[in-house]
Amino acid sequence: MARHTPTKPPSPRDCSGLAKVWHASVPMKPALARIGQRLHPATPRAFGLSSELVAGVVVGAGLGWLADRWLGIAPWGLIVFVLLGFTAGVLNVMRSAGVVAGGGIEDGLRKDREG
Repeated sequence: MARHTPTKPPSPRDCSGLAKVWHASVPMKPALARIGQRLHPATPRAFGLSSELVAGVVVGAGLGWLADRWLGIAPWGLIVFVLLGFTAGVLNVMRSAGVVAGGGIEDGLRKDREG
């Protein structure tokens, strides 16, 4: 007896667990398997650095919006805190990239004690 393999896969929504098993057993096409290999090796680092910049701006915008709502100083809180968030984001990106040394409070205190 020859084994029959369906030409059109059943939809996982239409069938029970059998269709899900069938979908899991079908090998990926070679073109889809190579998509991950096309990325440049520095791509994850680039995404990480860009997310640090975006996070700084978003946090600054959120704090500025809250300052505007609580203090009633619209739009100045948003403007000031977005600029501060952008500055903090750029500084974080530069520290992560190794352009600027990470000088925190501990480094400043250590320098004061030493010298």
